[in-house]
Amino acid sequence: MITILKIVLIITLTNNVYAQYGPYEGCGHSVTNPSPQGWVAMVYRKDPTDDKKFVDNKCLASIIKDNWLVGAASCLTLKDDQYLIKIPNNDTKGPFFVEKIYKSKEYNPTLGAGYDLALIKLKNGLQLRLPGNTKIMSAICLSDYGIESSVTIGTKCQLNSYDTSRKLTPETIEVKADIDCENLYPRYKEGYMFCGDKSVNWLNSGAPIACKDSRHQDGPFFLSAMASWGRVDKVKADVYTKLYGKHYISWIQKTIEEDESHALNL
Repeated sequence: MITILKIVLIITLTNNVYAQYGPYEGCGHSVTNPSPQGWVAMVYRKDPTDDKKFVDNKCLASIIKDNWLVGAASCLTLKDDQYLIKIPNNDTKGPFFVEKIYKSKEYNPTLGAGYDLALIKLKNGLQLRLPGNTKIMSAICLSDYGIESSVTIGTKCQLNSYDTSRKLTPETIEVKADIDCENLYPRYKEGYMFCGDKSVNWLNSGAPIACKDSRHQDGPFFLSAMASWGRVDKVKADVYTKLYGKHYISWIQKTIEEDESHALNL
């Protein structure tokens, strides 16, 4: 009887752990086609002569809710309505229009580093729960919405970025010790930045790094970091904006809640 109770307790606790990832229920699971990382989005500059056409690809972002993306503030230098969003896994629909962009208040482009984070709100949702869409699109989890996720040095994660031929390519990236990046970058901020063993090519700002909790490898993927800045030459470590730990997550959560609360009161 005691053994059965222990098993029930373990299952319950495990389910609670996964249920507390957010902000989208059922987030962080791979899809079937064409790329298993269905949370990747592409940020384009809108053609000034045609609202539904784009001029060029600016950077990448990650889906976290039906109408919310996380991206890099350093990429989003134009007016909010000058961007279009495309989902690589869903070429038949879109592009999706941007309603509002929120940049971290701590981000300062003149400093060249740190706090490189933005939220992109879409005018229309992606309809992630439609039967056909569940196989091609998904939202990535965010740590600390209910429980702090653990990513240890040496953890192997997934980096989705463009290669030199402009093809979206997944590859493995290993979490490095902060000291590895501190030795290369005087402006590296421990606790706010993520040190990885791979460099990304140009136009990859916002490229997501998806990890699983080091303690729960059978759990969902969550957005642990995204590409921010680095060196032009290939080195053994590169810098990314860190997205596990409560600092950025609190800002994301508060910003979304305030926006959605304001929309309900209109």
